Amino acid sequence: ILPDKPCPSPNDAALLRWTAHCVLGTVVRFHQGDHRFWLRANTTQDTVRKYLRMRHALAPSLIAAGRTLQEQGFPLTARCDLIWPEHAPLSRNATQYLHLNATLVAPLDVELVDNVSSTRSVWIPPGEWQDAWSGKSVMGPATIDVMQPADKIPMWHKRGSLLVTVGTRDSLRVNAQN
Repeated sequence: ILPDKPCPSPNDAALLRWTAHCVLGTVVRFHQGDHRFWLRANTTQDTVRKYLRMRHALAPSLIAAGRTLQEQGFPLTARCDLIWPEHAPLSRNATQYLHLNATLVAPLDVELVDNVSSTRSVWIPPGEWQDAWSGKSVMGPATIDVMQPADKIPMWHKRGSLLVTVGTRDSLRVNAQN
């Protein structure tokens, strides 16, 4: 039996942070708290759906990265010091990572169930990086402070990188493939 109103704990902001972090990780697996999205406000459900659709759209890039992992041992997600060891200790930050060797992801903290941060410091690797939400470019190496609302995880795409995405919902079906 479903309750009449959305479940209050963990709060929706924490759920959105976990969703974004899990979708941009190696495996979509949630931790901590109640993850029944259908008990949340419609705006929260819509944001969760957008992140899950993004994960689905990235399937071709994830599959290609899995092949690279098998052949070369390079992971789907990697701490920045794996790629830029010469920039340690800044590149050694375990709270940000490179996803599919193309997207810098810097999740905002979810310390306690109801304590969600909206700001953080991020180390930007060498090169030009484009903010995934605003389109603004930043040159690295640099350390910047960022602020994002609960529905947007801080992330930047490396200029010149390539992510292949699914064009339609059915393009992953075997009978729709060429």
